[in-house]
Amino acid sequence: MQILTKRKLIFDVLIRPHGAVMMGAFFLIFFAALVGMAQPFIIRDLVDVALPQGDFSYTSKLAMGLVAVAACVNAVNVLQASLFNKVGQSIASNLRAQLFNSFMHYPLEYFANSNAGALQSKIISDVSAFQSFFTLSSASIASYVALTISNVIALGMLDVRLLLISVVIVPLAAYVNITIGEKKKNLAKQKFENLEELGGCINQFLSESGISVIKTFGRDQYAEKAFERRSNELSSVELKGALAGRWQLSLINFLFACSPALTYWFAGAIEVEVSGQISIGTIVAATGLQYALFGPFIGFLKMIIELKSSSSILERIVSSINSNYVNSNVRQRSAHTIDRSGLGFITCKNVSFSYGDRKGFIIHESSIEIKLGSKVAIVGKSGSGKSTLAHILCGLYSPTAGDVFIDGKNIRDLNDSNRSELVGIVSQDCYLFSVSILENFKIACPGVSRENIVESCKDARVHDFISSLPEGYETVVGDRGASLSGGQRQRIALARMFLKRPNIIILDESTSALDSVLEQEIFELLRVKMEDSTIIFVTHRLSSIKNADEILLMSDGKIVSQASHLKLLGESKLYQKLLKSQSSI
Repeated sequence: MQILTKRKLIFDVLIRPHGAVMMGAFFLIFFAALVGMAQPFIIRDLVDVALPQGDFSYTSKLAMGLVAVAACVNAVNVLQASLFNKVGQSIASNLRAQLFNSFMHYPLEYFANSNAGALQSKIISDVSAFQSFFTLSSASIASYVALTISNVIALGMLDVRLLLISVVIVPLAAYVNITIGEKKKNLAKQKFENLEELGGCINQFLSESGISVIKTFGRDQYAEKAFERRSNELSSVELKGALAGRWQLSLINFLFACSPALTYWFAGAIEVEVSGQISIGTIVAATGLQYALFGPFIGFLKMIIELKSSSSILERIVSSINSNYVNSNVRQRSAHTIDRSGLGFITCKNVSFSYGDRKGFIIHESSIEIKLGSKVAIVGKSGSGKSTLAHILCGLYSPTAGDVFIDGKNIRDLNDSNRSELVGIVSQDCYLFSVSILENFKIACPGVSRENIVESCKDARVHDFISSLPEGYETVVGDRGASLSGGQRQRIALARMFLKRPNIIILDESTSALDSVLEQEIFELLRVKMEDSTIIFVTHRLSSIKNADEILLMSDGKIVSQASHLKLLGESKLYQKLLKSQSSI
């Protein structure tokens, strides 16, 4: 099985799609550096020949040469920067898509233990940071390398002894750079973890549900302090990262800055011009080259440090993609067309389930059989595992142990598309996208006609309400359907399921916001229109429970009984107690 590595990601996302463009940009950088090499030699001739001889014509030509070099270098730099920015944006888009696609294949239990802010941070902040670094560093590192090499060559051509004076400090600079790089890498990793926590805090407190709880209990100060604490933690880490290695780099800068002074001292020691060893023009050109050399070299060292930091970002991106990389491949391989006719017989064999980071099982070694076309209720006190079992039966949660079969096919072997054709679930908290009502139906069932949508809404007893809205089916429902009541959202979600018509329908308290009369109308409609479908519903209402063909009675994560309402009523004290405790029944 293939695992994504940083090297493979760099090849697949950076090199292969953009190799030609990047090679062109690198060529332009080295071309600009090559052209720039002419500058110190022009300056040397100006100082040693043109100006002393008073040759205005030659001076003018050399001056125009300096202008031409500057114009050429700047024009080429603008062009290569444009190419790198274009590649950087393409890479960012590609990485965001890869992360989003990977998260789409994560198991539902992952999202039950995560917050949306953390995922947003990974998709937006991590990728944006990497894209910014790539756009800046790729051009900068290539430019610094090209300028360093060209300046070293030019300095060597002027005088090898002056070159040796200039590079004597390089080994110390390299050692300091490595030390700082490791420290900044660790701080960068910590920074993005803090960013993730801050994003989660914002998403938690500034969501509709979160702000509602905060205002209800008057806990504004709690939210503000929690945000301030995480914000301060992030600021502290960012400050450490910004200051890391500043004194060491300052020492290196100081030593490099002393090189021109050392050059003048060396030139004086061998008696400038008297012995003909070094000309004034050569010294002027050499000191200019030293400044030109040290700037790119220091910049290169800083970029290497930042490269260490950015590797932690890349590790986070690769880790997020790899978390489900193998499973995603398996799902793609298992995709195939299935015949849905006559499917709906469910078998669970010794199914147990627990969240990965929690101790203990939510579901314990449960085994059941649900016949094709039967209507089954799942009941039990709060926290007994009813909703978790419902999510396992529809394949949204993968059992920690044991297996779920639909007509002999292990649900693990079905890809997402095939599973969604067979099984559908409507939960108590019905999620609607922040688009129009019509678009919510089309997202669930692409290609469906408006007539079929209207018919399904009539069946769910929600068409009249939608038609009464000023924009009808084009009404935008807001985030999570916030502009609608709980009952309205539930009926739209039921209509969406009617439209899909899966073989197995799971209703997890999906009519809890409806009155009992309307609930019975919808259940009767389900019996008539979907008589061949297997229907499983989690509910507390006696009117719904007693009409089920079978009832699964749960307690502490275990299925303790599977029988009809009348049989359980006569034999199970737990069931009797449960019914009595439901004041709404």
